[in-house]
Amino acid sequence: MHFPFTCPAAVAYLFLSAPFCAAFVHRDDTPLIALSITAKSPPIEADKPAIFYPKLNKSTPLLIGNDGSATGGIRTFKLSTETSSPSLNQLAEYATGRTKLVTTIYDISGNDYIATIGMPDSIIRFFKVVQDGNSKSETTGLGQVIEAKTVLGDWSAICTWKSRVTGRQYLYLFGKKKVVMFIVREGQKEKLEVVEVQTFPIPVEAQSCVITPGGAGFFGANDILYSFIAADSTSPPKISEVMKLEDEVSGLSIYHGTNEEEYMFLAMPEALGVFSLDPAPTVKFTHLGSVTLPPGVDEFKDLAIYQQPLPGFPQGFIFYGAGGDDAEFFAVSSLDPILSGVSSIVPNIRYNPRQKVPGGPKKCPKINNCSNSGFCLSPTTCSCFAGSAGSNCSKITCPNECSGHGKCVSANTCSCKKPWGGVDCGTLVVPVQFETETTGGKDGDDPALWIHPDSTKRKASRIIATTKSKEGEGLAVFTLQGKLVQHISAPEPNNVDVLYGVGITGTEKSLDLAVAGCRGDDTLCMFKVESNGTLSQISGGTQPLPSKFAPYGSCVYHSPKDGSTYAFINSKTSEYLQFRISAALSSSTGQPELTSTLVRRFFAGTGGQVEGCVVDDENSLLILGEEPFGLWAYPAEPDTNATAEGFLIDDVNGKLDADVEGVALIPGPTKETGYILVSVQGMSAYNIYERSAPHAFVMRFSLSDSEDGKVDRVTNTDGITATGIDLGVDEFRYGVVVVHDDVNQKAVGEVDEEVSFKIVGVEGILGNEDALGMDRVKRLLAGVGRQWDPRAVGENGKRMAGFRRLD
Repeated sequence: MHFPFTCPAAVAYLFLSAPFCAAFVHRDDTPLIALSITAKSPPIEADKPAIFYPKLNKSTPLLIGNDGSATGGIRTFKLSTETSSPSLNQLAEYATGRTKLVTTIYDISGNDYIATIGMPDSIIRFFKVVQDGNSKSETTGLGQVIEAKTVLGDWSAICTWKSRVTGRQYLYLFGKKKVVMFIVREGQKEKLEVVEVQTFPIPVEAQSCVITPGGAGFFGANDILYSFIAADSTSPPKISEVMKLEDEVSGLSIYHGTNEEEYMFLAMPEALGVFSLDPAPTVKFTHLGSVTLPPGVDEFKDLAIYQQPLPGFPQGFIFYGAGGDDAEFFAVSSLDPILSGVSSIVPNIRYNPRQKVPGGPKKCPKINNCSNSGFCLSPTTCSCFAGSAGSNCSKITCPNECSGHGKCVSANTCSCKKPWGGVDCGTLVVPVQFETETTGGKDGDDPALWIHPDSTKRKASRIIATTKSKEGEGLAVFTLQGKLVQHISAPEPNNVDVLYGVGITGTEKSLDLAVAGCRGDDTLCMFKVESNGTLSQISGGTQPLPSKFAPYGSCVYHSPKDGSTYAFINSKTSEYLQFRISAALSSSTGQPELTSTLVRRFFAGTGGQVEGCVVDDENSLLILGEEPFGLWAYPAEPDTNATAEGFLIDDVNGKLDADVEGVALIPGPTKETGYILVSVQGMSAYNIYERSAPHAFVMRFSLSDSEDGKVDRVTNTDGITATGIDLGVDEFRYGVVVVHDDVNQKAVGEVDEEVSFKIVGVEGILGNEDALGMDRVKRLLAGVGRQWDPRAVGENGKRMAGFRRLD
């Protein structure tokens, strides 16, 4: 198998920003190289590796890898070469919280660092590398965190670059359709200073990135390789598509030749390609060879290259994340077979990432050197960094002027007054009240609410939540205060919703269903909700999906037009399927039996990944999130044209931030009133919009530790459900909101690997008079339908005739 790729234009030059351009030469005679694992780590949620080159000649390299588990962070390893069978031994573990990213930074005033960013708190942490040259072992390790900077967002790739012109050290952080560019420099008292230069747009979410010493930057997203120019500039670089592949880009790394030649190692899940990169101003890609998966590896992830000799590795090695045998791990393989197979590469075993740069930043003393907050373009002209302004960049600015709820204390940094938070102090911070008990699963996603049909027993309503990991897979039922009532197995359900009042053909009875897309067997899985809110199996509860359709998110719809009941289920490709869900009594058992009929399929949004959705039954409106882009509304009736355009409620260029995840609805007293809630994963927050078009933005909130400190805050949130119904308890007079929490932190500072969901009353969000004012609170709470009936459909909540619950 040769490394598959195509050019977006046949052997064409793609101009990035003059004088840089890229071209391709594809050779069909390139070698196919076999690789074997020399050493590997124990099982770990592995994605991103890094290699630290020690200063001391006799020291071995320090290998660093991410740990993507809930209790994770980064781990360091030593490649032991003292025996004929090298081993990868773990040295230390640094619990910074779940992370996918780690990188190295060399020679900032003579010191070296490891940088990583935690997903739960979006904090970039810099560890100083400590080398003990006095000990016999000449050990290399990490010291304490010496700098930490919060950068709220959902980040997917990280890479560094040192300018050959100014010697400045840059860090690039890639997120959903954006990149934040920082300068990392020496601060006061042996600290670092991390300064945001600019944020620039990209068309996709990057999976990996790399920048050559000359400033040629590359990042992979899905099946496309993109390029840009890294420069000492506040101007956004031009992004160009370089190469289209037949699989997604999972990793990028550069091999440095003897005379500044550069070679790209490009990983896809099932192959590793080697390309030559002729230097700028014309970067020409030439395909030199392909590397097959080593035995025991089912998937390549990201990779790093070490170019100095070690015993058993005369030409160095590659260090990479891998998947295989139902486990993930980091692995080491020798570079020898690759360099022997690609004869055009002259091995360079003297590479040193610490390159001295002549000169330094341009000075402009007449304007105070731009106050160290910008680039000197001329003796009298500055180009200011983000958050700085004025002729000499001495004025600081902040997003939205801190929304009137805080003070701008430094460039792009607000100090917020309680109870406000967020980057611009525009997020209302609300204490959580309860959390669900754990059920043994490590990866949850989405909750739903079942409302008790007896209005005098609303406090007996139930929370239903998913566990989508293989371990603990299924649905859990909880009380409104989070006490576990039941766990029922199901094959990795992702999202769940409750479908009320499914009529049983030939009878006047109906039943309620819990409906989910089950990823374990690619089915639509359904359970009967009993009169006490527990779940039970039902005949026909597992319905097949079309061939090769991989379910992801799901939601349900009860039509006010004719009483028909439906389930929507989507895939990551942005395709939606709509099924009519029907029930009839089985001729053999006399018990209800379910069937599903595909009545509609369409693609939603702009083609980005979709998941969360909810249906406004009374208005026949499907409301869905496109994760990297925005929140959409589509007609929910099955006779809608498959090419019908949706209405864009909001996007990441407005009030939203990626990822746009779970979506929920709080109906109001009429079908024109109420609220749409959507989880904003990268900000660990939630946006609220008016239910009726044009769906005006209302506010944003986040969930902090409970007032008594017994329940932790919500981070990296995913699914959400809500109701405004008075549930008969003081905390939930105006209903309840239930949300997914990625990391379950304990009061003693520990982390529970098992998933939990957090619970808060709607009144705690919309009823904060101190923060929102009495008049606004009165208006907001008036939009909540406290007496809304989820089993009633039709104009203004009138119940459809001929249906009653099957008990």
